Amino acid sequence: MTTSIHTNSFGTLTPLDSTNHTGQYFSLPGLAEKLSLDFNRLPFSIKVVLESILRNEDNLAITAGHVEALAAYDPQHPPAIEIPYKPSGVLLQDFTGGYAGKVRQQYPSR
Repeated sequence: MTTSIHTNSFGTLTPLDSTNHTGQYFSLPGLAEKLSLDFNRLPFSIKVVLESILRNEDNLAITAGHVEALAAYDPQHPPAIEIPYKPSGVLLQDFTGGYAGKVRQQYPSR
């Protein structure tokens, strides 16, 4: 099991409680509020990447500057910096609802 370091520089780590489990998530509405931006204007694909870099912000490979640059995304004026992206389950999910890596482990001949 690997551990991750999350800096949570924007204070968006939010508790999530259910009947059988407690967890945490990084809130895009919370980030929009902190940065005084309207994320309704962002394409869905940019929101997915934004949530990924917010979740993986470690102040090494992904910094608060990367998060701010993508949060202020404007297709007419793209950010002047490259945005690191760690897909980690975002793009690897298949239509059966299982992650491709796990399905591959269960059915190695496919």
